[in-house]
Amino acid sequence: MYAKRRIWKIGAILHALETCAPEIWKHLLRIDKAMGGPDEERVTRHHLDRILPDRPFLMFAPDHHIAWANTIALTQAGILEGRDVGVGNEIVMGADGLANGELRESNANGTP
Repeated sequence: MYAKRRIWKIGAILHALETCAPEIWKHLLRIDKAMGGPDEERVTRHHLDRILPDRPFLMFAPDHHIAWANTIALTQAGILEGRDVGVGNEIVMGADGLANGELRESNANGTP
């Protein structure tokens, strides 16, 4: 039963992505696009907020070195305003002085 619920939730999230934010749907299907190339926009918390504005959301790159979080997740984790996460780890900050949603390496994104 749990697996069926989980699959349904993933399906609902994917449907929300496709219908609410079609311009980044392609980015999320290919994680290298989410990380952005030299001429491409990178996924930020603002993109993810449009998909799930009312609950925390975190997604990982396949290698778990980078994760992206929406504003609620960053706020609940206490890192929206940044924090020292140690050498080689980074909470990427936006021009507004707040975390932009990209979390690099385990001290920033919570992977063990």
